[in-house]
Amino acid sequence: MARPPRKLSDHVVSRTLLLRAYAWQGPVQGLATMAAFYFLYWTQGYWGQWLDLPAQGWVYHAAAAMALAAVVMAQIGNLFAHRSETIFAWRMPLLSNRLLWIGIATEIALLSLLIYLPLFWPIFGMQPFPPANWLFLLLWIPMLVLADTLWKVLVRRLRRTAAVQKGGDA
Repeated sequence: MARPPRKLSDHVVSRTLLLRAYAWQGPVQGLATMAAFYFLYWTQGYWGQWLDLPAQGWVYHAAAAMALAAVVMAQIGNLFAHRSETIFAWRMPLLSNRLLWIGIATEIALLSLLIYLPLFWPIFGMQPFPPANWLFLLLWIPMLVLADTLWKVLVRRLRRTAAVQKGGDA
């Protein structure tokens, strides 16, 4: 509210937004997904094995569920990160948007139904994973926020450098 509204000629989806989403946060989200998949295998006796993992059975289906849960956790982190283009996530009020929390609760409830309700196991090819694995998954929320914080710091420095160089040319 402190800034004026954007110009009608400004695009909502900018190069900067696409670069931030696909080149910066996307790889972190991909890493979260693959890490969760392998984490399940490695904690179930396949430690350090990258290839030739079972492609069927409980472990495979639980690893698929872990990968989906990692995508959801990364998207929750992404949600907090993208609340502002310039303000760090921890400076945004957490309770200012009730719908945000309703959305997160709904997302986690639906995910839990897919993973823990046997009716959905054959449909989505998933099996439940150990509840302790949620701790690993929850760590990806602050990882996305941290990655975005780094992005915002870099953008601020680049803008500051550009402003100094522009001022020096005058």
